[in-house]
Amino acid sequence: MTPALYDYLVAHAPPPDAVLQDLAAETAALGPISRMQVAVEEAAFLGWLARVIGARRAVEVGTFTGYSAIAMARGLPPTGISSAATSVRNGRPSPAATSRVPASPTGSR
Repeated sequence: MTPALYDYLVAHAPPPDAVLQDLAAETAALGPISRMQVAVEEAAFLGWLARVIGARRAVEVGTFTGYSAIAMARGLPPTGISSAATSVRNGRPSPAATSRVPASPTGSR
């Protein structure tokens, strides 16, 4: 991402809504591993990119807590399809991803 594109995203991206704010807080509470979460501006870029290229499908492999999966799904049209392959740790999928992604406005995709 170029500095100019980064500045544009920061200036024009809407702030995270309550779902993303709650998810970011829940992820931060995980401790040092929370650094794996995508940055707010990167998530905005993913959603914007899906929108401008006219994506109808998005697949995220290796979903951590679901922040970027939600961002990409929001960039799809209402009939778009998004799939997230949740990361598994200790034999269980990420609780944040399995609770937040379905609860988001795009969760049925």
